[in-house]
Amino acid sequence: MPRVGIIGGSYAGLKALSTVFNTCKSPNLQVTLVAPSTHAYYNLASPRLLSEPESFDKTVFPVKDFVKEISEDKGTFLHGSVTNVDLDKREVVVKSIAGEISKLNYDILVIASGTEAKWAGYKVNTDYREARKEIYEVNKALQNAKSVAIVGGGVTGVETAGEISAEFEQTKVTLYTGAPAPLDGVVSSLSDRAARKLEALGVEIINDVLVNVKHKNQDGADASSIVFDSGETREYDVILESFLTGPYSSFLPESVKDNKGFVVADSNLEVKGQRGVVALGDIVAGSSKSVVDLKYGQIGIFRDTMEKMFKEVEKPDFLTKPETPQNTDSHYVPITHTMVVPISRKGGVGILYWAPLTSFMVWVGKARTYMIEQARAQFM
Repeated sequence: MPRVGIIGGSYAGLKALSTVFNTCKSPNLQVTLVAPSTHAYYNLASPRLLSEPESFDKTVFPVKDFVKEISEDKGTFLHGSVTNVDLDKREVVVKSIAGEISKLNYDILVIASGTEAKWAGYKVNTDYREARKEIYEVNKALQNAKSVAIVGGGVTGVETAGEISAEFEQTKVTLYTGAPAPLDGVVSSLSDRAARKLEALGVEIINDVLVNVKHKNQDGADASSIVFDSGETREYDVILESFLTGPYSSFLPESVKDNKGFVVADSNLEVKGQRGVVALGDIVAGSSKSVVDLKYGQIGIFRDTMEKMFKEVEKPDFLTKPETPQNTDSHYVPITHTMVVPISRKGGVGILYWAPLTSFMVWVGKARTYMIEQARAQFM
């Protein structure tokens, strides 16, 4: 009777759930998904939600409904936070929202806990209602804002800067990339095109400057401000920090993490040094932290690994055998050749297998509606 535990209830966790039930046909399969939020959030649309907060409820979906549908009512959703994973005992400790402690024993464990965003509107860190609250509050502030600072020059920062500048014409937007250029280190080949489009919208781009943020009422501050290394400050009506603060992995032993807290996995996505433990999604060290990478770089490998594990898991020597041999047909390589970055409703920049996309293609593929009408399908 294979027991599978899945940590995480967003893109990777729900994709893992679907893959597990499509892969293992055992009538005795037991699957429990653990997540701190009751709802999955289609956060890819968060830049658009800043100007369309009324669409927020079209982007959140009950995790328990997904579990019921995907598993045909055979899976279990456990609402709570993982506080510890004992890899030797093969045991997950979960603290419920009410504070009750429970333990989940597993044969196979999928770690799909993801990453945390600095600003709650960009991700559901624990409670989807917090994300909704932040989206609505910032939208209200943007109605009369004269100055906005975006800190972080990755995909989310670039999309947010373009969206706000286009939708709130009275607002002067400044993008602090913290890098040599927008999208540098993400899809550097798009940096120049992205910069030109942002500047055409009136966005001021400040590169190669690292800043701190002090928000209004923080330590008695009267206004939100950017703080430079020199001690100089610059006030803004709205400041959004558009970057990740790190992975959700504090419950894991240091032995399976890199120096940034991401889980170290091999080319099969098996956690190194562990048997029957797999990592999936943004939590994987070296992954490109994108849904494109999850769907087209990881899921196929994950499926193959799970198929092998399900064939072996009920054998007496499953835990004592060496790690699964590396797949010679395919192995995980982070996807960096495909990216679509809207910069306002009118289009943006992108590449598909390294080939440049026109702004019109970006409009058709994402910028027009951010695919909000297809939000639920992104988790299936």
